[in-house]
Amino acid sequence: MLTLREWNQAAEGTPAAARYRAAVILVHGMATTGAWQKDLFPCLQDASIRAEAVDYGKIWFRVLTMRHKVAEKIQIAYEELRQFDASPSIIAHSYGTLGFARALEYWPSLQFRYAILAGCVLPRGYDWPAMIEEDRIRALLHEVAMKDWIAKLAALAGILRMLPCGSAGRDGFTCVPHSHIFEKRYRGAEHGSVFHREHYRKVWIPFLLSGTA
Repeated sequence: MLTLREWNQAAEGTPAAARYRAAVILVHGMATTGAWQKDLFPCLQDASIRAEAVDYGKIWFRVLTMRHKVAEKIQIAYEELRQFDASPSIIAHSYGTLGFARALEYWPSLQFRYAILAGCVLPRGYDWPAMIEEDRIRALLHEVAMKDWIAKLAALAGILRMLPCGSAGRDGFTCVPHSHIFEKRYRGAEHGSVFHREHYRKVWIPFLLSGTA
């Protein structure tokens, strides 16, 4: 099995537009280096989807100040992937969802094809319909883990105004139902329950290619 770097280098001999069916940015959470990103890569490879992993390390002591740095890394990855897909998609987990929201806020030119959020710690009232109306994203897949205690804790951080957080990953967004927002609820799921290859192949890959779930 080729590594991410080896696979990307092996594809350099063909025109960028012809190599891949889509492109996606992968953004991990704050207390991990994103093992799921590496586990997801072979599934993306099989589907001819170009991937760029945003890695910002474990940030236990920088959680209040690191959000903009994560957003900058997303913006850099976005520009890198535009040679393969004019509108890359994104998969963000936990603190990575805060970085994604920050990127949308700071760079109005960013237009993502599709977005997948897992373990989301954004407020329930986040205005995704406006983002869709402004063509910032075309469709959103939101994975709701109904036993996600981290999302519940994030809501407390939001109440204390430490970060613009909320419990969307546990309780869902208030804008649902919406024709371009697909929210899947898992009763027994926790913060990282969706991270396995069967789920990637059955749910995430089809969404990245079609925008429907």
